[in-house]
Amino acid sequence: MWQVDVALNTAKALLPFQGALRAFKRKLFPYSGDARNTELAFRQGLEQIAVLRRCGFSFDGRAVLDLGSGWFPIVPILVRIAGANQVHLTDLERLLDRETLLASARFLRARIAEIDTALDVPAGRLETMLTPPALAFDDLLRWFGLTYTVPFDSGSMPHVDLVMSRTVLEHIPPPMLAKLFTDFRDHLCDGGMLSHIVDHSDHREHRDKSLSRIDFLRYSDTAWRLLTINMQDYTNRLRHTDYLTLLADEGYEILFEDRETHPPSVEDARRMPLAARFKNIPPEILGTIVSHIVARPS
Repeated sequence: MWQVDVALNTAKALLPFQGALRAFKRKLFPYSGDARNTELAFRQGLEQIAVLRRCGFSFDGRAVLDLGSGWFPIVPILVRIAGANQVHLTDLERLLDRETLLASARFLRARIAEIDTALDVPAGRLETMLTPPALAFDDLLRWFGLTYTVPFDSGSMPHVDLVMSRTVLEHIPPPMLAKLFTDFRDHLCDGGMLSHIVDHSDHREHRDKSLSRIDFLRYSDTAWRLLTINMQDYTNRLRHTDYLTLLADEGYEILFEDRETHPPSVEDARRMPLAARFKNIPPEILGTIVSHIVARPS
């Protein structure tokens, strides 16, 4: 039940030493992740690369910043394969380690034929790129052409040609999101772009299928904040059009937008009691559960 998860995560958030506890747990039990999410990251990474190329972006020799890289840098390694010269991995806390980096390479190595077809990179070259020698973590990062910055500070980020993320923006409070978009604009090279895939669904539903995928739209902002004391549980509940407005306000033009509408969620939006801030939003927007947006500074 989602209530149990929220209670446990809230208790963990109140611990003064949760970072050390997490590190100790990782030493005992290496992080294995969710195979379905890893597969989804692979599919969405190929999608982002294909869309960016259609928008006129060339990865060859470019510098890319991946926001919120997480445990398994599937998308950053795909971006390197696509031709990027350097990919900067970022997070607020250290999640990536040597084992999850190697696991990502093994995952991609098992899909060489599909990557060859999608990215037009010869299988032999892919085999070499995805089979690193026995190296320590920092040397392994250099092997893959990656850097890793934790904690990430957007105000001192390097100048890059592309900032991208996958299922990260929904975890960032709106005022911080506005600042990020400003900092990204100030650190993008000429012709630079943003590419973001956003998960608009209620993340509690990922584990408790008795919930609607937009159940969290029932709660007031105050109630929702109390349910998400642990930032691991927090999502900002912004809808697809909110991101478009926020980007426009921060000086971007939209090059590409796509959204996945979930029909059962659209029906839920029509019948369920909604918090005041969502009552005047069309059900089709409330029932949008995934967005992909590509933008560039105006």
